[in-house]
Formats: sequence, C-alpha cells, structure tokens
Amino acid sequence: MKVIDLMKLSESELRATVGWLRVRSREWNAAWRGLLERSQDRDADSEFRGERWQYLGSDAFAGGWRHHFRHRMHPRLGRDARIRVPATLGWTPAAEQVNRTRRVLH
Repeated sequence: MKVIDLMKLSESELRATVGWLRVRSREWNAAWRGLLERSQDRDADSEFRGERWQYLGSDAFAGGWRHHFRHRMHPRLGRDARIRVPATLGWTPAAEQVNRTRRVLH
C-alpha cells in the first residue's frame, strides 16, 4: 500500500486526493444512506455513550471516491467502528463545490 504524506502535496494535488461533502447535498444524503446499509443500524444519529456516527471526509480511491465514517463506541460492537462508503459514480469534491456555487448564484 502506498502511503502519501499529505503535508507535502501541493494544493491541487491535495484537492485531487481528499475532499469533503457539502452538508445536505445529494451526495451527503446518499453517503449517509450507504452508511446505514453497511452498518445495519436503523438510525445514524442515535447516541450511545455520548457517541454517534461521524463523517470524517472523502478520498480518491481506485478511480473513484469513497466517504469515511466512524463511531467511537458502536452499540452492537462495544468498540470503535469505521465504515467506508463508495461515492456515487462520477461524484467529486470539485463537482460538489460547483453545484454549491451555482445554487448561490441562482
């Protein structure tokens, strides 16, 4: 596995490697639905011992993107849980920003 030192990447290289979802966008909703399917939880927002699912960010992987989630004290597992959800085909963080800009202008 290739390890990338994010601190040494240029801004354009970093944008091509990591990104974030815009809250309440289509992809945001799709990622959370994907999390529920993979985790088999009924509700991603329910707390357990003060913890709940958290979206950590997205990264480029195998020609596409994936979204990372964690739950530091999953109720069924009783420990830390992490799940990666594949992004919708063709989704990119750059497209997310373009869509946000278009909405603001209209």
